[in-house]
Amino acid sequence: AAQGFGLEIAKGLADEGAHVVLADINAEGTAFAAEELATEYGIGRAMGISMNVTDSASLADALHAVVRQFGGLDLFVPNAGVLKAGSVKTLPAADFDFVTNVNYTGYFLCVQNAAPIMARQHHAKPTYWSDIVQINSKSGLVGSNKNGAYAGSKFGGIGLTQSFALELVEDGIKVNSVCPGNFFDGPLWS
Repeated sequence: AAQGFGLEIAKGLADEGAHVVLADINAEGTAFAAEELATEYGIGRAMGISMNVTDSASLADALHAVVRQFGGLDLFVPNAGVLKAGSVKTLPAADFDFVTNVNYTGYFLCVQNAAPIMARQHHAKPTYWSDIVQINSKSGLVGSNKNGAYAGSKFGGIGLTQSFALELVEDGIKVNSVCPGNFFDGPLWS
């Protein structure tokens, strides 16, 4: 949430009255963005934290800080995404692994770390429901020429979302994905 979709989502939520936590591997960027939101919406309304979605310990530490600050989670938006386009005939395996680790495994680890917190909240108050909304891509619905690593990771994300939704509903957690089209001016394409 230091930039792009994540920052705009955080701004929109803050505008609606939410307390927001901006998380990104770019710690300096999230700190700056959170300061700007706190200036606009009030002290204590925004917090910036460093988080690496490919590292479960990093996720656990970040979510621990969120719970200490705000007491829990109402909404978790896994939004991290990277793109390394290339032909299946020439794309280096390291690039494929990088995209898959962030876009697919990172989403899995986000939910794996956030769901237990949300489940505890539901079990403490059975009428309480929380949400996980993954920011996916149109490439999670239709293949993408010479961009198979990205499309495959996003198709996988849809499968995870459907599976998580079936499993986590018993814990009062709704899981969905949204699939926006290309945003060529954003950080993903740059």
